Amino acid sequence: MVIHFQRDRFFMPLDAWLHNLGIYCHISACDDLDGASDGIISHISACNAAFDIASFRCQDGTDAGDTCLSDAQIQAVRLITSEYKPGVTIAGMDTFPKWPFLEGAPFQGPSNFGLLRQPSNPITGKEALLYSAGDQTVKFIVTRNPQFDAMTFDPQEWKDRLSVLGSIMDVTDVSLDGFLSKGGKIILIHGTADDLITPHNSIAYYQRQLSRYGQDRLDSFLRFYMIPGYGHGFGKFNAKYDSLDALENWVENGRAPSGLIAVDGNPGANRSHPMCEWPA
Repeated sequence: MVIHFQRDRFFMPLDAWLHNLGIYCHISACDDLDGASDGIISHISACNAAFDIASFRCQDGTDAGDTCLSDAQIQAVRLITSEYKPGVTIAGMDTFPKWPFLEGAPFQGPSNFGLLRQPSNPITGKEALLYSAGDQTVKFIVTRNPQFDAMTFDPQEWKDRLSVLGSIMDVTDVSLDGFLSKGGKIILIHGTADDLITPHNSIAYYQRQLSRYGQDRLDSFLRFYMIPGYGHGFGKFNAKYDSLDALENWVENGRAPSGLIAVDGNPGANRSHPMCEWPA
């Protein structure tokens, strides 16, 4: 993943809004669209249709503090929650999918899981996980220049290098034919609240496989589940399910997954959720 950093794209001052206004208001607006008020956005498409970030616009569009958004902040949110075309094709992909910023992903996790000792965000002086990932990729993998200013990175100036790196690092264009020929089966899951790797990445990957194999053949070896409220191994709904048993039954007994149930592994939680095959 290579991100084209622009100062007005990724680093408008949104931290306070995230914590004090946005997360709770858009979850409140979208929570019960699936028929259950459980603190989880499950009906993503309905949420996107129902929730308008402009409803939090400050008077005159100027920055008036933490209870509303300026025009610049609204534009930043809209950029983050839209597809990005860098003008470069990498491993068969020319578009970076949107982030689930307004689909239940909190973007409030521990700073880079505590791995960095010093903040690397030159603008705010605070560590930001997604900034760190892109910054380090640009410095140490793409340009191989530790002093490079990632905020000035333009992917079109590095097309040849990115093409080479895509052939090494990316798996989006790797054929599954060999795996399929050996009887392999795949249960592909992604949480709708993943703020480290956008779930729309997996949707794009699934669509690529669907185009290649067709629905019937794809169904013969791959099942894709999007799990509401689940993040990057944790989340509001910390989904746990018996994947090993499901795979064993499919591979060894020919019984494809059906009726899978995920339980919430969070401490004190006592609830479950059906795992619905995409796009249900």
